Amino acid sequence: MKKFASFILVTVVVALAALLFVQYREQSRIRAENESLRRELPDVGKLRTDNEALSNQLAEARNAQAKLAEQLQDLPKLRGEARALRGQTNDVARLRDGNRKLQGAAARVAKTPLMTFDFTDPGHFAGYATPEAAMQTTFWAMRGTDLKAMLDCQTPEERKGMEQMLRQDEATQKKMMEKVSRELAAIKSVDIMSQEAVSDSKILLHIFVHGPNREEVARFRRVNGDWKFDNFDGN
Repeated sequence: MKKFASFILVTVVVALAALLFVQYREQSRIRAENESLRRELPDVGKLRTDNEALSNQLAEARNAQAKLAEQLQDLPKLRGEARALRGQTNDVARLRDGNRKLQGAAARVAKTPLMTFDFTDPGHFAGYATPEAAMQTTFWAMRGTDLKAMLDCQTPEERKGMEQMLRQDEATQKKMMEKVSRELAAIKSVDIMSQEAVSDSKILLHIFVHGPNREEVARFRRVNGDWKFDNFDGN
């Protein structure tokens, strides 16, 4: 009986010891987990900060999207306004061009030309002693469609360019002369309105062409003592 009681006592003690060991291990595990969670708490704070930043960025993106949608709704209206403004700009340009023409016409009425070339008169060779004489000779050569005389009226650079065109073929030569004839046929007279000395060897003649009714600036350059036609400004 005593042996049985001792056995029971030992069994209870062993069971209690085992229970205590299990509780100790569980407590150790819980402590380790708690310590790990404590170490992760700063990361949780960082995650919260990052989440707030992302939320703010998302809100800003949504606001930008809403503004863009609003602007897109206004796009047809803006396009209409742009078309209207372009139309107004074109009107302003036309008005300015009209004003320039009126001012030019008024100036021509108020100012007596320095010289007038009547294109109903075939004209004559006037030499190259002055820019005015060179212009008269140039018009005479053009009205007579005299190629050699036309070449003689030009500066070496202009003459070289014209000779290159003429050397291409007879068809090119014919087309060029036909173009010159058409342009001359539309001209009634030419007024030299003013003369502008650019240098001792370069003169600009401001002219008005009646018929097409346009203003031109003819360049003349002195070459070996003679004044030669050096094309129009812009060409």
